[in-house]
Amino acid sequence: DIQMSEFALQKNVPLELADLGLLATVGLRTIHVYDKLCVAVLSNK
Repeated sequence: DIQMSEFALQKNVPLELADLGLLATVGLRTIHVYDKLCVAVLSNK
């Protein structure tokens, strides 16, 4: 069970399908997310 003042999920953690179900259960319809970063390392050795 989640209390009124508790966080349902942690910050900066990838969301899984179960997390989306939890958010819908507590009544959230919109959430703010970050785009997944894409990083490349180029070497000229």
